[in-house]
Amino acid sequence: MKRKMKRKMEKIIKLIIASFICLCTFEACQEENKAEMGDTAPRLISIIPSKGYPGTSAIISGVNFSDNQQDVKVYADEKEVKVTKCTRNRISVVMPDIDGNKKEVKIRVVVNGTESGSSLVFDYVERTEQELAITGINPSSAYEGEKVTIFGDNFSKEVSENEVTFGGVKAQVLTASYSALEVIAPEHEPGTVEVVVSNAGRVAKSMFKYQSLAIVSNSPSSGSAGIEVTLVGEGFSSTLSENEVTVGGVRAEVIKASEESLVVVMPDIPVKIYQFTVRVKGREATGGEYTYAGNWYVETVLGSFTGTTETIEGTGLAARLRNPQDLIPFGNSYYVTVRAGDHGIYKIADKTLSKVVTAKENPLLTNTFPWGGDVDADGTLYFTGKGVKKIFTLTSSGELAEYKITNESGEQADYPNPMKVLCGKDGEIYILSRGASEGKGAVLKVVSGKIVKTYPLAENLWEMAAFNHDKTKIFLIGSTSWKIWLLDIASGEILHIAGNGNKPTAETYSDGEKGNPLTATIGASEGMVCTEDGTLYFGDFTSSTVRMLRPGAGGDYTKGTVATIAGKKFDKAAKDGISTNAVFNYPNGMALAPDGETIMMVDGTSNGTIRKIYYK
Repeated sequence: MKRKMKRKMEKIIKLIIASFICLCTFEACQEENKAEMGDTAPRLISIIPSKGYPGTSAIISGVNFSDNQQDVKVYADEKEVKVTKCTRNRISVVMPDIDGNKKEVKIRVVVNGTESGSSLVFDYVERTEQELAITGINPSSAYEGEKVTIFGDNFSKEVSENEVTFGGVKAQVLTASYSALEVIAPEHEPGTVEVVVSNAGRVAKSMFKYQSLAIVSNSPSSGSAGIEVTLVGEGFSSTLSENEVTVGGVRAEVIKASEESLVVVMPDIPVKIYQFTVRVKGREATGGEYTYAGNWYVETVLGSFTGTTETIEGTGLAARLRNPQDLIPFGNSYYVTVRAGDHGIYKIADKTLSKVVTAKENPLLTNTFPWGGDVDADGTLYFTGKGVKKIFTLTSSGELAEYKITNESGEQADYPNPMKVLCGKDGEIYILSRGASEGKGAVLKVVSGKIVKTYPLAENLWEMAAFNHDKTKIFLIGSTSWKIWLLDIASGEILHIAGNGNKPTAETYSDGEKGNPLTATIGASEGMVCTEDGTLYFGDFTSSTVRMLRPGAGGDYTKGTVATIAGKKFDKAAKDGISTNAVFNYPNGMALAPDGETIMMVDGTSNGTIRKIYYK
């Protein structure tokens, strides 16, 4: 019987609450309708809870409030009430102490000098003995000597009755209420400590982190004026204006800030290697390293990133490239292999794209998927037909033919998935066989149409090969090992020179330690070139960046340094600009311009462009 009565009472209470909510909603709608009709005076609907004690948090509902906290004033009778948050229909407050034994106060709201036409009633009740609790600490991490607010329940409003310790060290309590204590974080080593609040024999605990100001790393590690550099560390301020960064004594603009990272714009300073100095709230730390030099610039010279449905001859940005793959220099011009669509070979001269031959003119190219190639000393283009597993030649006079190859036994050679042809200095060619499901990859040395040597590769899915400057070694990159290798043609030795073997992600992308390229994360590449000084430039299409590997002393690549020279990592689009402010879609075939320094690169697949990357 008692249980039935209890259930009945619960149903009645639920009905009353539901009716109250409906009534409040109806009143709110009415008030909002009035507001829409031009009545801008604040109107009050309810205060929840309507009973409590000093320090109680309450929410006032109504209309015509303000999102700006400075516009809002709340009063309990004539005493101003602390506002902690406000929107146009909600105001969060903390109820104040009331003088005397007064039990009931009227709540008024004033917005931009206009007072609410009505008031609400809040009843003060006797505080019952309850458990001491910490509900939050703001900020949750700070430096020693900073003000910290501890929020909770049942503190004493008398400062002297609250004892607070941080990691066992007593803190000075500045102000106290039943729900908040303002304290000074005492002296302590950086790290996480336990905060303990004690009063009247009761204890409450929580955790707090002491900050230290430090710069751990920066990216990129080189460039010049206008480059955005990200500083990674700790103890920064999430408020921009509280962080001051200087490089060589010159202030760098801080454009983004969090407690763990700052993004700054490099100022114009002399060429030199610098460290960064950051100052936050009177503290100072120095760290990182930045080589200040010239800038890498990225410029689109041919094609369009969007709207390309076929390859169209033309000049500059009016030309269109559908499915371009490799860019192969000859004289002052370039061949472009088009790997799909019309399956052809095009030429670029003076920023003008013109057709040489496609499958439409010569059925020999049907479904060949022309891929990577090179030009020999006589001006003949050698390129792979990846789709048909064959090698083709195109003479300077326009004669196209299949280049038949036999193996060491004199039989028709099988070189699965050919990716790139390199023309050696003595008339020989080298073919990069990708491998994949057919087996491991390999580099094949071919003389007069016959394979004379095979360099087996330990992995498969090899993407790109490129000569060093004197054509005695071949750089190799695959998409399963996530490393760069160097093949010595004379000895056959294959050396791992860069990459830690892990595929880069947005979180793990790294150029690694200076002088230790094996610590870098290296993505897959379909474009590489090597300059006379031994610097290898490569497009990392996994992360949409262009990077370089500069050898160490004596040309030792294992002691070299990897650096990102252009492209925002994992930002896949097309945008010209300076260094890492530029954006790439899909870095692809790559060649050096006649000056031996400017990089020309295919960017994109279906919608292809030719990008120029140069340093000045």
